[in-house]
Amino acid sequence: CVDIYMAILQKRFKEALERTRSLEKRLAVLEQTGDEIVSSLCEDLVEITEHSNKTEARYVKKGKGLHRKRRREEIRHMEKIKKADAIIRKLEERLVVVSGGVVDAV
Repeated sequence: CVDIYMAILQKRFKEALERTRSLEKRLAVLEQTGDEIVSSLCEDLVEITEHSNKTEARYVKKGKGLHRKRRREEIRHMEKIKKADAIIRKLEERLVVVSGGVVDAV
């Protein structure tokens, strides 16, 4: 009876040992898969960060270009205004000469 009981215990022990080894193998596969996933996510994060930095740099460059363009346009408009003011002064002077009198300033 003891021998049968020992045989049953040895069989259960052997089965438990096999399940443990099987679980250890599965755990190793899961750990490796998890490491691969983490590594892949890190690579994706680096790629996204690089893309984000490039995009930001492109927009900063574009913004600076637009700022310079706006400033050039402002200068060009100011020059036009100065020229128009000079023309208005000359016309006022001519009008004074032609009318022989004083012209009200606008």
